[in-house]
Amino acid sequence: MKPKFGVYTKVAVGAILILIGIGWVFWNILGYSMCGNEIISTAVAQNRIFKAVVFKRDCGATTGCSVQVSLKLAIKPLFDYETGNIFIIDGDGPVEARWKDSRTLKIIYPIGSNLFKSRKQILFFKVEYIPNVMLTNSK
Repeated sequence: MKPKFGVYTKVAVGAILILIGIGWVFWNILGYSMCGNEIISTAVAQNRIFKAVVFKRDCGATTGCSVQVSLKLAIKPLFDYETGNIFIIDGDGPVEARWKDSRTLKIIYPIGSNLFKSRKQILFFKVEYIPNVMLTNSK
């Protein structure tokens, strides 16, 4: 009688793949990341429910850093696995987020920056962008 070595191998490989998948999910849910976020500034909306967070994101030596902006609930922290949901530029140039009014967020950034993301609206907020010649972006 021939041993069922092939069946046991398939079960073992399947179990290992499932464990790797479960580990990957937990790794991401718990917020472990190769990247780090450093908060530069926070601008709380007039309704005190939302905030705009300006932060520098750095993912190590093989990639450059970027400055990003996220709109978040005011009570929620910024985790290292999060990326900007409104605005992303290359480099570490100065970026400012200010509330123009209760529904409009202004983002001021260095003119000539490489834009990777610039949403004009998020939820019920309008986003305006102001490139500023007085700001310089160091890469």
